[in-house]
Amino acid sequence: MSQSQTDNDSIIFDEGEFLEIDRIILKSQKEKLEAAINLSPPVEDTTCHVHQASNSLKRKSNSPIRTPETPVRSSAKCKKPLTELNSQSGSSSNSGKTSQEEISQSQLSVFAFGQDLQQILISNANKSIFETPKRGSLLGIVPSLATQECTLGFEFLGPFYGLPQRVPELLKEHKGVEKLYDWQTECLALKAVQERRNLIYSISTSGGKTLVAEILLFRELLCRKKNAILVLPYVSIVQEKVRSLSPFALDLNFLVEEYAAGRGVLPPKKRLWKNVVFVATIEKALSLFNCLAEEKRLHEIGLVVVDEIHMVGEPGRGATLETLIAKFMYASPETQIVGMSATVGNLPELASFLRADTYSKEFRPVVLKEFIKINDRLLQINDKSDNLFCPKRVLESDDKKNDPDCLKQLLMEVAPEKSCLIFCATKKNCENVALLLARGMDKSLKNFKGKEKLELYNALKEEGNGVVCDVLKRTLPYGVAYHHSGLTMNERNLLEEGFRAGVICCLCCTSTLAAGVNLPAKRVILRTPKIGTEFLNLSRYKQMVGRAGRAGMDDCGESIMICQESELETVRNFLGSGMTLCYSQLKENPNIVEGLVLSLIGLGLATSCEQLCHFMEEFTLFGKQTNNKSQVRKLVESVISGLYKNQVLTLKVDLPLLEEDSELKVSPLGRAAMKSNLTMENAKNILEDLSQAQGALNLLSPLHLLYLVVSPERAACTRFMPSVFANVFSKVSANDKKTADLIGINEGVIATLLRGCKPKSVPETSLIRFYLALLLSAMWDGQMIWDVSDKFELPRGDIQSLMVASASQASNVKLFCQEYEGSLWCFHSLLSKICDRLSHCGSAEIMELMDLPAVKKGRAQQLYKAGYKTLLEVASANPKEMASKIEHLPGKVANQLVSSAKMLLMEKAESLREEAEIVFGSMKEQLLESFSQSPNRTLNQSVLL
Repeated sequence: MSQSQTDNDSIIFDEGEFLEIDRIILKSQKEKLEAAINLSPPVEDTTCHVHQASNSLKRKSNSPIRTPETPVRSSAKCKKPLTELNSQSGSSSNSGKTSQEEISQSQLSVFAFGQDLQQILISNANKSIFETPKRGSLLGIVPSLATQECTLGFEFLGPFYGLPQRVPELLKEHKGVEKLYDWQTECLALKAVQERRNLIYSISTSGGKTLVAEILLFRELLCRKKNAILVLPYVSIVQEKVRSLSPFALDLNFLVEEYAAGRGVLPPKKRLWKNVVFVATIEKALSLFNCLAEEKRLHEIGLVVVDEIHMVGEPGRGATLETLIAKFMYASPETQIVGMSATVGNLPELASFLRADTYSKEFRPVVLKEFIKINDRLLQINDKSDNLFCPKRVLESDDKKNDPDCLKQLLMEVAPEKSCLIFCATKKNCENVALLLARGMDKSLKNFKGKEKLELYNALKEEGNGVVCDVLKRTLPYGVAYHHSGLTMNERNLLEEGFRAGVICCLCCTSTLAAGVNLPAKRVILRTPKIGTEFLNLSRYKQMVGRAGRAGMDDCGESIMICQESELETVRNFLGSGMTLCYSQLKENPNIVEGLVLSLIGLGLATSCEQLCHFMEEFTLFGKQTNNKSQVRKLVESVISGLYKNQVLTLKVDLPLLEEDSELKVSPLGRAAMKSNLTMENAKNILEDLSQAQGALNLLSPLHLLYLVVSPERAACTRFMPSVFANVFSKVSANDKKTADLIGINEGVIATLLRGCKPKSVPETSLIRFYLALLLSAMWDGQMIWDVSDKFELPRGDIQSLMVASASQASNVKLFCQEYEGSLWCFHSLLSKICDRLSHCGSAEIMELMDLPAVKKGRAQQLYKAGYKTLLEVASANPKEMASKIEHLPGKVANQLVSSAKMLLMEKAESLREEAEIVFGSMKEQLLESFSQSPNRTLNQSVLL
């Protein structure tokens, strides 16, 4: 039958036939199709699966499990026009045929709009399954679309661990991976992987842990049709991962969403047609859990991957990570949790907490030779010998006065052809060592990759709007640079790209680089066995020296730790010790325990003292490591009593507070704190601030709102200089002085500060918060970060970090105002745009470009000047052409930028498409409702697809 014939023979059903179709389908899936709609010419298709209709369009992960007995209908049957199916099925549908044929063409045209809209939706969709609302229960089959079975089980898509053959091709194209290491093959073949049990695997730094995690993520997204969460420790790593996953997402048809700082929509959008990997920091992942649990959507998450899982034992954030893992195990036991780390000391104990299998291997793709240097002696570390330190050679320095540690000699043994990382104890030491090396190097080294060095310098200059750090000006010509948090993120990214490209042969950095970005080098030098004033432990040491040796480029890697004679015994002890043990930090963080108890009660997961004690004993690392269970109960009862006393918790029924049957509920303040991921202490401070501001809020400038989103915790870790504050305060506008008056800061307070005294009329925390708000206001007004850095005497990186933290706090405060049952609604509206503006602080024309992951103001300006002024223009760009237009933009980064832009546009298009589907589904419900009330009316069923 031709398309024109199908169009002319409009197929008409009445409501009675819909119900009959429903009845037959529910009774037996073995019976033949009673109805099917064919809106386009048949195309070649291999499978076509029919699912029971539901009340609304279902998510893929909610599709019913198909049992072996369930028949799979062939594409041939699915592609037959409905008229043919009717003739084959006898006279079952002939009863209404006479009245259907009498429908005039004018009556059919009533539904022309619906047909047009439906065609548009289908042409823009790439759906695997289409289900109509249950009201009409039409089993619409669209043969022009590729279909596949979406079940809760595993769908085998190809030979590469169940994944399509395209996956290894993409790994080779984007990561240069041609073959997996033996340990990776072993790990992916584990029963824990096949049976979806929790797993912790531990491999040495640079051993390829991330690749295994990514393959597991792809299996979850593509083969199981479930969403996944990837938990990473730092914002910068989240942004890098979003960028690197984007090319895979575009090719394999899934979405990547960033949840870090102010980024990420809470609750996350429901995706009807594509699965999502949420790449999140620890704190944002916890917010994701809370939102999904509240909306009863935890079943959407099939896999949670936690990188650096040993951080569960670190002070501060470790307690947050522990609560995240414990809540997933308790509330969503079907969700698989996979943790990875290179430095877990008590792996069996951590595995007991996660109820996980373990896999560990001593593997490095490149052999590592470890040395220590004492005075002029170089000793090799040999842990298999009775003598830990074996003499290797004697170093001779030609400048012992300026370079007693022979750093120049150790560098020049590998540079400039190969690279070297030098870890320093402090930020200032990084800069001093870079200057020391540059001063002593031969001037002929300036010619090595001179053109590329100039491009890197110009890129840094453009990032700083014509300004480059004095230290880098003097060191870059020699291929030497420093790297620490005092630099902006874009400056660090540029230097990292230069190091990977071999333009920079030596990077002097702090220990944070080892825990973050992967920058392998031929040689790693530890300037001292200390970080600040504290000695290293074995875990930190292994993490740093693990960067030595580049797979595929070096036959071996080398690490050299410089130490003094007096430090030798301490060094010997920590080298001979085991990896750092992970101990629960919950008991050390009562605020985190309060938040945990609040969320469990507020989400209805545990609502009595007995249930909360059970959770803490059985599902937390604290419970596993505490031999005396009475300590756990004592902690829980103490927290419950404190929250009840402060009216954060109440009783549903008037019973004793700690009785087994006493059911607890959360007050409005507690619920707002829980939803906004704030501790109760923070929530109370915010409520006090906002209540005070309600009576007198200055909106003549953004300063007052900026003050409200600077957290007290951020103020506590800021170096406050009264003289600098006084100087800045003397130049504020009249509008900003009105804000200062409302907070209680005036000339008298400034005078007291300058005398070296603490003012009694205003808390020191308020002074520092106002000082930081002035800094944010300067950035808000578009002042250059270099100028703001000089004005406030703070490093550029610290300013950028403050902006990110304040954007995150603004997001939390906005959620708090939205949830709190009071008169804070006005602040929710006022704070709506604060997050984006703080995250970007750029001019209006580049705001859209700064939505790209890891793209800050400098890079956005480069893209804009090169002619890429919108996301669409970036997505449409040729990566090679982009790299040629923008100085020092590697081809790999250009590829990632283009892919990221496409991903963002695809995400927006997906959201719009799903909104249209929901609206159209509602239209169909209304149409069916109206026809069910008038049984004599007839309906063109092609409209309902």
